[in-house]
Amino acid sequence: MLRRGLTLNRELLIVAPIFLTILGIAGLHERHGQLDAALEILAIVLHHPQYGGSPPSLGPTTRNLLSQIQSRLPAAHINVTMEKAKQGQLSSRYLDPQFTITPELVDRLLELLNQVEKL
Repeated sequence: MLRRGLTLNRELLIVAPIFLTILGIAGLHERHGQLDAALEILAIVLHHPQYGGSPPSLGPTTRNLLSQIQSRLPAAHINVTMEKAKQGQLSSRYLDPQFTITPELVDRLLELLNQVEKL
């Protein structure tokens, strides 16, 4: 389903479905025990200017993912990661903190999805 959503939105570049797919990829990382990767992706998305989500307005999927991560990682680690993302200083091998919605981003997300599916 994530792959189909990315493929369909590659040319249209509709922001909301792409953000949902990115959050889905973070969720896959969390389910496979790659908590730091999930946290980094989630933090970058939550603090991205185009996302527009703030903690009170998070959707249920995002709240659930954040809750899962919070239950498994120390609060201090989460806070440091979120603060770095908020300042645009979080370096991630998965997602650039200043990413823009482009076909190249969609291609990178498809690569990420392939990597996670191989776990």
